[in-house]
Amino acid sequence: MATSTALGLLILLGLRPGSILCVTPFLILAIGVDDAFLMISAWNRIDIEMRNGIVSYKTIRERMALVLTDIGPSITITSLTNMLAFGIGIFTTPTPEIQLLCIANAVAIFLDYLYTITLYAAALCIGGEIEMKQKNIYAKSIASERKTPEPSMVTTLLQNYCKYLSSGFTTILTFILLAIYLTRSIKYALMAKGCLTPEKLFLADSPMIEVNELHSKIIMPSYTFVTVFISEPGDLRNSSRRERMKELVSEFEAMPECKGSRFTHFWLRDYETYLESKNEEGDGSDSDDYISTDLFKFLKWPEYESLGGFMKFDNQTNRLTAFYVTIVYHGKNQSDWIQRLKMLKAWRAIADRYKDIGASVYEEEALFTDQIDSLVATTLQTSLVILVCMAMVCYIFMPDLFTVLIAISSTASICVGVFGFLTFWNIDFDPVSMATMIMSIGLSVDFPAHITFHYHRTGLNPNLKSVHERLAYSFSVIGFPLLQCSFSTILFVLVLLLVPSYMSEVCIISKILITILLIY
Repeated sequence: MATSTALGLLILLGLRPGSILCVTPFLILAIGVDDAFLMISAWNRIDIEMRNGIVSYKTIRERMALVLTDIGPSITITSLTNMLAFGIGIFTTPTPEIQLLCIANAVAIFLDYLYTITLYAAALCIGGEIEMKQKNIYAKSIASERKTPEPSMVTTLLQNYCKYLSSGFTTILTFILLAIYLTRSIKYALMAKGCLTPEKLFLADSPMIEVNELHSKIIMPSYTFVTVFISEPGDLRNSSRRERMKELVSEFEAMPECKGSRFTHFWLRDYETYLESKNEEGDGSDSDDYISTDLFKFLKWPEYESLGGFMKFDNQTNRLTAFYVTIVYHGKNQSDWIQRLKMLKAWRAIADRYKDIGASVYEEEALFTDQIDSLVATTLQTSLVILVCMAMVCYIFMPDLFTVLIAISSTASICVGVFGFLTFWNIDFDPVSMATMIMSIGLSVDFPAHITFHYHRTGLNPNLKSVHERLAYSFSVIGFPLLQCSFSTILFVLVLLLVPSYMSEVCIISKILITILLIY
């Protein structure tokens, strides 16, 4: 419901309905179901506590108030942090498609939170009203049924498990395993390299993958061109201006990958050839050379007519205002994106030396190439900003520095693990994996936030004095719904296997990895 509302509203407001938005429903289902499980668990637990005389309520309204008081802050923390993760991703992600995904996810998570505490809470109240009437378990009739509950096998197991967790041996073992985990994760994370290829945006059975493969293997190694624009040619009768343009083109042609000047489309060279033949046949006068009327005569010749498409004239004065040149390159490594990034930088460096004639370069796939250099740095900056914002949100609801530090440290370690393991599995660092990192930061804070919040609240209970007692109570309240969330999230994400694409594979791997690390 939140997803359909978000997508419908955004498209109505003019958001482009890109195909990447098809991922949003599955992500929001995986995220939103957590809040539902937590509310159901709190709803049932408060009913049990009422029977045991721990809490007291007389109406459904009071019961829902107890539920929202108990679980509301942790739901708010996780919703805000998830919205922050995707919200920051909107402004830091360089890829339009990933920005589109972040916008949709941020709005959908907000609506999911809104619907959870309104419509879903109302549905629980209606169901609870019917249930309580059928079972006749209003507060007045419960008093006679109260009895001291006997510890169950699960409770005993949980108590022993929490004693084990709070022991010194477990602490040392955990630090050793954590050190090994972080060392390996950081090692592989440092090996990450930015890369982006168009076929990653297609379905696995798309015919465009074969077309792109042929383009990379056959066309690009033998023919790759760059377009050089001259936006300030000035007065062409000035020989120094013409020499600057020739020097510019010569520098591009001097690169070892260039196929040579005979493959270059540069109208000035053809025009000079035309002038030579014209002056040989005429009276030798050059008074009209390089003026607009002579340029139009030049372009009327059949062999030079096509060059008019490279030139732009002012409609009022007929003066040449801009033109462009194409230079052709070749080489076996032209299909390698890292090599293409180096060449793009070299082209731009040459153009920067000719700003006086308004030189600039255009390469048709620079949109992808430009992102390679900034992917890793942008992701690290985004991750740090998100973690700082999450720490601030957590501190508002849990004003205890140590508790917040534990929650953020857990989140950061999971992010490092996801980053490292994705690199270990040969998944290149691209906008898709960048979006996955943003998603992992948002999702990995859920479990630590829920557990640390409930553990923080146990400090207000005078009956819970030892660490293992506080842990046991926290797990008894939040443990089972979190396990439900984990398995349901994996099931929801596995549905993406039906979509054979690189994006689906990365989302599935990262989400399962996040869930496993969260349980750990």
